[in-house]
Amino acid sequence: MKEVLTINVQIAGMSGMERKEGNVNMICFIGSSNCRNFQGKIMDDGVDTQVLRADGSGALSARYLMEGMDCEGKPCKLYVENNGTLGENGNITTTPKILTNSSALKWLETAELSGTVEGAGEGKILIRIYERNSEDRREIYHNLQRAEDNPYSIDFHTKLEKSWCDFTVSE
Repeated sequence: MKEVLTINVQIAGMSGMERKEGNVNMICFIGSSNCRNFQGKIMDDGVDTQVLRADGSGALSARYLMEGMDCEGKPCKLYVENNGTLGENGNITTTPKILTNSSALKWLETAELSGTVEGAGEGKILIRIYERNSEDRREIYHNLQRAEDNPYSIDFHTKLEKSWCDFTVSE
């Protein structure tokens, strides 16, 4: 697996509901990324909704929009939806989905991604997003884009895209 995005998160606030079956938490956060593929900040607040069971396991779903510069130095935005599970041992694993208006990062929309969430100090979290398949899909995607510009090419993009479907904060 290759790390493609790292996000540093700072918790900005939390509200919740306690139940005997488990708690529901909504955590607001701010953050930023300063890695090779993207440099920028979370716009407004991101929200992580957690549904926790009494045994300590649970599910989470975080959504946020980031604004910054892509790997080519061009302005862009990323929308991240990061769904995951909280295991009984406290480990959090996620399956991120990313949408972007960056042509250089468009490959993230179809890449098979996985993620981890780690504590990084009081009120701080580190999100790491990895490409699951070691194959370099960016080159394939750019070749497909060139083929789309050719009126005589065969449209393989849709078939490949369907087969592929299945950040760092400091203030």
